[in-house]
Amino acid sequence: MFLMFSLNTVGSVLFSPSLSAGPSATAQKSTLTLDPPWSIVFKGESVTLTCSTSHPPGRRFTWYRNNKVFRSTEINSLKIKYAQENDAGRYQCQIFPGGPNWLGPLGMDPVGPCCNSPLALDVSLSDWLILQVPYYGVFEGDPLCLRCYGWKGARVSRIRYYRDGADVTPSHVNSELSIKQARTRDSGKYHCTGSMKTGIMLTKLFSTPVLRAAGSGDPIEGSSVTLSCVTQLNPQKLDTPLQRFFYKDSRALGEPRSSPDYHIPVAGLQDSGSYHCEVQTVTSSVWKQSPKLKIAVKRECLGQGCWGQVLKVPTYLGWKKTSWNLCRAEIRGAGKTLINSMVQNRASDSRRQEQQLESNQLCLHRAKRAQHVRSWENLTRVRDAGG
Repeated sequence: MFLMFSLNTVGSVLFSPSLSAGPSATAQKSTLTLDPPWSIVFKGESVTLTCSTSHPPGRRFTWYRNNKVFRSTEINSLKIKYAQENDAGRYQCQIFPGGPNWLGPLGMDPVGPCCNSPLALDVSLSDWLILQVPYYGVFEGDPLCLRCYGWKGARVSRIRYYRDGADVTPSHVNSELSIKQARTRDSGKYHCTGSMKTGIMLTKLFSTPVLRAAGSGDPIEGSSVTLSCVTQLNPQKLDTPLQRFFYKDSRALGEPRSSPDYHIPVAGLQDSGSYHCEVQTVTSSVWKQSPKLKIAVKRECLGQGCWGQVLKVPTYLGWKKTSWNLCRAEIRGAGKTLINSMVQNRASDSRRQEQQLESNQLCLHRAKRAQHVRSWENLTRVRDAGG
């Protein structure tokens, strides 16, 4: 996901109209420089301070921030890694004699006067775009470079530079505004505007919910049904409260609930339909919907009333007589049908009533045998049952 930002930042650059007379030839002060040469950086960036001097090696360097000693080094550079808020301030360095008898800045006289002119460093904590200006003073006739700089070095486009509110953007400009020879008229308060694309990786708060029905296959009429709206919270956000909504054919089923389950105590044919659930935060700032789940409640078939229905598993449907001498037991399931039939052949119609009684008993016997079918492999036995 990419987000477009149009951001402004303000920085000031003031120029002195006088030229520096230079340091004393007899007592040279140290010179403090900054790399990269900008007076403001983003939080997390690195900078290096260097205390330059003409004195021979074997010295120690004491570093001051806001007029307080905070570090001593044997080398003339100090690197600040991953700049933080407390790294902002005014920096100075002072040189002391080194060697094994070093007692610290309070126990030794410094070499030369103290100290360099303070060097100001600022750390931007929350901006996306900053105007970087040189850390050193700029004099008349010096070159001047300003940089409109994006967070983490992001590319900045449509840059405009302003001085005291007036647009001073040249016809061809990139991230830097360069003035070859600064004049007093170039003094003022500068700021820049620009747009940048920066990649923002958003982490899912919770997964897309899935609606599941307990058990396998379609529910039977009269049984209970439990629907579960399943989602997973991000491990870093396990304490986030969620609420769930259940729907049948796009109609809400009651109020939102914290429980992931919805119960139908006694399922009826009217409970058949298309179900889905929604999960959302209590503030409704994030919500997600599950795919739809079709529920078809089946009527359990027992006895003669179920003839002609097709079930998913081998199911005994009962038996009946279509005439005084024809007996049928039917088993259906998974689109298959097995019908047992037996025809009683009698020689004389005079015994028809007695034969009908015998036929009923035989049909009952065969029907009882058919009720024990549990798999399709046993169906041939039922075909031959009773005869």
